[in-house]
Amino acid sequence: EGINEGMELFNEDMLARAGNRSHVRQLWGIGKPFDVTSSSAVEAKLSSGFSGGFKFGINKRSWTDESLMLEISKAVIDTLSDLAEIDRDCKASGGDRGGGWIRYHLEHASEEETAKFTKALEEVLGPLENPRYIISRPAMHMRETWLSKLLPEVVAKFLRRAERNIEMYHTVPSIVANTKQRAEVFKKNWDYYIGKSELTYCRNDEGKQYVEEIRSKGLVPKNSIHRKDVYL
Repeated sequence: EGINEGMELFNEDMLARAGNRSHVRQLWGIGKPFDVTSSSAVEAKLSSGFSGGFKFGINKRSWTDESLMLEISKAVIDTLSDLAEIDRDCKASGGDRGGGWIRYHLEHASEEETAKFTKALEEVLGPLENPRYIISRPAMHMRETWLSKLLPEVVAKFLRRAERNIEMYHTVPSIVANTKQRAEVFKKNWDYYIGKSELTYCRNDEGKQYVEEIRSKGLVPKNSIHRKDVYL
């Protein structure tokens, strides 16, 4: 008897739904065009130790791979905007995708603007391959002092000294590295989002030797990078 009552209720519900097909079609968007835009994103698995330290300032939150990649993306976007390569409405969107992968793409952007952003971000995160300009990436680290080593942690944490180190060197994107003036625009935004940096020209003998020294010290990106189609 319970089964029969259940089936009757089920049939009544199905009949009610069938009588309201127009509403169901609206909910599912049946008959309407599939309005989805495809865009290209940069997906990266950053190497171990890539995001060490923290940014100089009042807020001493440590860099994470996700926060660092976002700030690098912002530096790229603002530079391209300042140089009228992309519209100022463009902004970075994305984040952690799991498994160590981080993805960012450009929102409110045309196909051409997206292509400029993805190539530039890939170059910054990628290895130093005959760069015209490179830029240093600083980070702050807390170092022990002789006094902090002697005292309990509740006091010692206030006695450690913040030191600025060069974490890594990055390629200045080719789209903005064709002149020193354009590269300086990138440096301005990099300094704002990442920290005070040094810009170095690398197409002369001195610059090429400097790049080799950087490589020998392991101060170059070793990230896994690929492009990924996303649907907006």
